[in-house]
Amino acid sequence: MTAFLGGRDLAGGAGEDAGARGAAARLMSRSRITGEDIAMPDTPAPAANPAALGLVGFGLTTVLLSLTNAGVLPAGGEAVVMPMALAYGGLIQIIAGLLEFRLGNTFGMTAFLSYGAFWWWFALLGILGKLGLIDLSGAGPTVGVALILWGVLLPHLLAAVRGLHDVVGHPPASWPGGRR
Repeated sequence: MTAFLGGRDLAGGAGEDAGARGAAARLMSRSRITGEDIAMPDTPAPAANPAALGLVGFGLTTVLLSLTNAGVLPAGGEAVVMPMALAYGGLIQIIAGLLEFRLGNTFGMTAFLSYGAFWWWFALLGILGKLGLIDLSGAGPTVGVALILWGVLLPHLLAAVRGLHDVVGHPPASWPGGRR
């Protein structure tokens, strides 16, 4: 270690420690990696925007569940909602989130992977509870808090979108100060 730090010993006195830190800083400044040093594979241009798929997966599953919960559709419709939550609300959003990740869109990745995981959690909660594999008899308050936490995520995602639009100067017309 002494030779590595330019002849300074880290176990020495305060003056030697300062010298060792200086030698380490000089060494680090000589070994900085630049963008030219990193070989990145060519990323092909996307054939389509994955956000549209993720939004449709979320929207249709949410509407179907809401219609069932509101009593517009019969309560037996849960047997249709749960598989749709896994396949379309969950899996399709997870795929969209992974495609957003590949495009470098952190916001899209976070939103779609989060809500895709939400739909998987929600469907598995219902399916495993119906099969008796998990006991949900006393889980009401915990499920309620979990849903509230997911509800807290939505305004934060909306705030992030609004902040993004405010930065680029194009807030939607429906927001205060938006274009009319």
